[in-house]
Amino acid sequence: MLGFSPFKKHANQFNYKPRYYDPEVEALRERRAERGEQPSERKGENVYVAGEYIRRRREERNEYRRQEAADRKKRGMIRMLIMIVIVALVIFVVVPRVAEMFDLAKQNAAATSAPAEEEFDPYRPIRVVPNDYQGE
Repeated sequence: MLGFSPFKKHANQFNYKPRYYDPEVEALRERRAERGEQPSERKGENVYVAGEYIRRRREERNEYRRQEAADRKKRGMIRMLIMIVIVALVIFVVVPRVAEMFDLAKQNAAATSAPAEEEFDPYRPIRVVPNDYQGE
């Protein structure tokens, strides 16, 4: 039955040696356990915490994105304020001057557009004058 016998005096033993076993680290862990101290409470030691690097990078990335969003919002507000100032300047400074120029142009056009009596205008209605001439 390939090594199975009900009359064995001891259980099978395996020759297992841990690959990364360090007796000093084991003794340190045992002393800490006796004192009730957690490994993360000790300062100055690098203690591995699963997922700490990923968690820290995620938090840094989220904080960076929050900061960028706040900066974008501030820049957008500043741009909007600048645009409002520019539009106000155009409305209050440029538009009245342009309107004034159009008024002057209309006045000049009205003054110069009235044709003189001597000028020929083919579209002017013909004025018929009765012939009062009495000749000899």
